[in-house]
Amino acid sequence: MEQMGKLYDADARWKDDIQNSISRWKDEIIEHFDVAVETIRHEMRAAHHDSIELLRDQTADHAKRIKRLERHAGLAA
Repeated sequence: MEQMGKLYDADARWKDDIQNSISRWKDEIIEHFDVAVETIRHEMRAAHHDSIELLRDQTADHAKRIKRLERHAGLAA
C-alpha cells in the first residue's frame, strides 16, 4: 500500500511539473505575441504616416501643375 502512495505522489509531482511547464510556455508565447503585435502596430503607423505624406506631396505637385497649365492656356491671371 505504501508503494501505491509513492506512485500517487510521483504522479502528482509529474502532473504539477507538466502544468507549470505549460504555464511558463504559455506566458512566453503571450509575451512574444505582444511584442510582435507592437512591432506590427508601429510599422503600420509609420506606413500610414508615409502614405499621408505622399498624398500631401502629390496634392501640392498637382496644384502647382494645374496653375502652370492654366497660366500657359491663358485661363488664369
